[in-house]
Amino acid sequence: MSNREQFKKIEGEDFFEFKNFQIRMPCYFHRAGRLILTHGFIKKELRIRPEEIERMKRIRDEHEKRT
Repeated sequence: MSNREQFKKIEGEDFFEFKNFQIRMPCYFHRAGRLILTHGFIKKELRIRPEEIERMKRIRDEHEKRT
C-alpha cells in the first residue's frame, strides 16, 4: 500500500491496521499474499486497547484452524 497514513504496521505485532477516520480495521497477511481483515472498531485513544489486540489474535487463530 502506498498511503502510510491509512495502512501501517501495528507496533510489536504481526498485524497491520487500515484506518479511515476513527474506524480501524486490523488485518494480517495470509498465505499467497491474501490480506485478512479481522474486525473493525472505533479508536478513541492514542493506543490500541489490549482487548482489541487479543481479539485480533483470537480471530486470526480461529481462522488459521479452519483453513
